[in-house]
Amino acid sequence: MAPKEEGELATTRQSTEALRRVRTFLRAGNLGEAQRENQAALELGADPLEVQILSGRIALRLGRWTEALDIARAAEERGGGPYSVVVQAQALLGLEDYAGAAAKAARAVDLDPNEPKAWAAYAYAVASMGEQARAATLMWRAVRLEPLEIRRLIEWAWMVAGVHAKSVILTFVLLAGASIALTATERYGLAVPPTLVVVGVSLASVTRAVRGRVTQAWPAVCFMCVVTAVAVGFYVYSLLASR
Repeated sequence: MAPKEEGELATTRQSTEALRRVRTFLRAGNLGEAQRENQAALELGADPLEVQILSGRIALRLGRWTEALDIARAAEERGGGPYSVVVQAQALLGLEDYAGAAAKAARAVDLDPNEPKAWAAYAYAVASMGEQARAATLMWRAVRLEPLEIRRLIEWAWMVAGVHAKSVILTFVLLAGASIALTATERYGLAVPPTLVVVGVSLASVTRAVRGRVTQAWPAVCFMCVVTAVAVGFYVYSLLASR
């Protein structure tokens, strides 16, 4: 290999390594070093478009929403691809333009359905507009694509909890009533079937809520297992309390 080609290859490796360090510093929250490495990558001949998108991400982390939006828009005009649209959606979220963020995020998922950050941005925007059930479904797409991202999993759980808050409260009120009815059954010799109907109604209310609003299978199953366990606990407690 000619010395010139060897030099170019070495420079390419250095720029690639610099970009890798930029992403590492971004994940670690070391934004000063990320900025320095990003500039170094540009000087080493890294793809200017990739450097520009990373500059937008750094601006986002610094809370410079307008700057991040301008950088990402310019990157998209230069052919920056789906991620430049994601950065715009995230910047619009920071600017509290939730309708604009939702529109950009929707475009991003159309361009790349396998980008978890696009689905997450879409979910945050929709949630901010008060559509919790839809937001939970969108966030689940992000969780499925990046299951080790614990923060998103927690956000999804909170969204689901928000959707089902009324159903959960109603269910536990019914379960409390069921325990009282079961206790009365044992203590006063009332018929057992009506009390079991109360438990059945309480479980049915949760089943209807879960099947109607959450499209994912395993969360619904886990939710029902928890409720069933609580119902059994109330039943056992009522039997013991009546003796």
